[in-house]
Amino acid sequence: MAGPFSSSPAPLVDPDEAGRVWRAGRLEFFRARLAELGLSGDGEGAALLSAVERESTALDALSQDQAASSRPWWADGEYDAARADEANDLGVIKLREAKQHSATSPTSTALLREAAAAFTDA
Repeated sequence: MAGPFSSSPAPLVDPDEAGRVWRAGRLEFFRARLAELGLSGDGEGAALLSAVERESTALDALSQDQAASSRPWWADGEYDAARADEANDLGVIKLREAKQHSATSPTSTALLREAAAAFTDA
């Protein structure tokens, strides 16, 4: 259990999920309050409730779109074999370039020459 003196922090809550939960709770409270006041069947109360539900749904869709735009393609829950192969191929090319660069850097070349000279001088 996480507390003020706990060594492990409380788990983080996704802000989008927290917003959805909060809006759902407030919507249920509003719906119950309208029923208590006898306004749930009223034209104005029903119209207001419908508008709040519509806006809540729009906010949910907006938060999902924003999250999806910043999410990498490989974390969207669907496997794309072609993109995965492209990414793997690009990674292999970059790794080979990095190895080639480090093998041909001036420092590496000097060290190899010095090592070769040490063996030929002996």
